[in-house]
Amino acid sequence: MSTQQGHPTLKAGAACLDITPPLGVAMAGYRRTRYAKGIHDPLCAKALVLDDGRRQIALVALDLICISKEHVDRARESIEERCGIPPEHVTCWATHIHTGPVTHEDMPAGDPDEEYMALLPRKIADSVEIAQGNLREARWGVGLGRQEGLSFNRRANRRGRPLPPGTNELLQLLKDGAVPQGPEVSLEEWEEKARAIDPEVGVLYFEGTDGSPIATLVNFALHCDTVGGELFSAGYPYYLSQVLKQAKGEDMIVLFANGP
Repeated sequence: MSTQQGHPTLKAGAACLDITPPLGVAMAGYRRTRYAKGIHDPLCAKALVLDDGRRQIALVALDLICISKEHVDRARESIEERCGIPPEHVTCWATHIHTGPVTHEDMPAGDPDEEYMALLPRKIADSVEIAQGNLREARWGVGLGRQEGLSFNRRANRRGRPLPPGTNELLQLLKDGAVPQGPEVSLEEWEEKARAIDPEVGVLYFEGTDGSPIATLVNFALHCDTVGGELFSAGYPYYLSQVLKQAKGEDMIVLFANGP
């Protein structure tokens, strides 16, 4: 990782706020209805606020399958009112977990919980306000690594046609690690398609001038569909967060950004 002392006035602050819904709400991720029966690990809104002495920006990672522009816009309005950060300086994204609540009306898995969704923009703004309150002088570092052997390309072809998004049956890895073969898909075809991935891992790290951890932003292209079941879970990014906490300290807040 390449480290920088950063701009003399650079400040960074982070916060992690629990946004786990109540049990019993419909869970998103599959084309069937599931209702949450428990919590494997908490769902969170993780905010990072940066201040270079001239402007502030806010980044918010949400342990959700998706979030609508409407809800992001409402959160931005609240953030501007409470924190003074203009809407164009606020970015929110979902990590695209498959063990969280339904957040959109058009999902086949069920209907969103209206009370939860009404409260979500406020929770996002809460996380940013707390992160802003945690601003302190910071150093930063940037790194780029590679992680082979975890991801594969699920958009294989059958008879020359793309599989529709969400088709999982032929793409499940068997217990022995082999890739299943159907009558129209050879192992050679799977191996060829599996090469088209993005194995790069991007990392942006912030720490206080005393070396204490503030936040890490990690980018990797791997679908957050690794748990299943009827328990709320942030998926593998939760374990990534735990590993980095063990390495850098419990105060480390990890924002995960999914995709190339």
